Amino acid sequence: MSNEIDESILTELRRDSRATVAHLSETVGRSRTAVRARIARLENQGKILRYTIEEPDRAREGGVGAIVMVGVTDYRQSAQLISLLHSIPEVLSCFGVAGEYDFALLVARIDNASLQRILERILKLEIVSKTTTSLALYQEF
Repeated sequence: MSNEIDESILTELRRDSRATVAHLSETVGRSRTAVRARIARLENQGKILRYTIEEPDRAREGGVGAIVMVGVTDYRQSAQLISLLHSIPEVLSCFGVAGEYDFALLVARIDNASLQRILERILKLEIVSKTTTSLALYQEF
């Protein structure tokens, strides 16, 4: 029963991370104090890592404009690249990947000149050996 309640809380928080404790309490049929304790336990267990927001213009309304594959000369020395990528607001996500390239970047929908500037910043790093960019035309799901 405890796992079912925890899963119900997680389901509600996945749907709306701003759900109030009062709403969660009503949904799962437990007191607010009990729900707060369960949320704290789920956080401590690493089942809730963070609460986040979705920005409509970036996440839901066709926010991805390009997918950039990045190859590096030595993966073990990629900290400088990761730091640079993290500082670029238009880079929505960075995934470590296996295969011909080492990283896949999701870049927000921006104009071509801005995308070119971002790519030039990335290519200036000595660790970067190559990039390939694909423009996202539409999102299936």
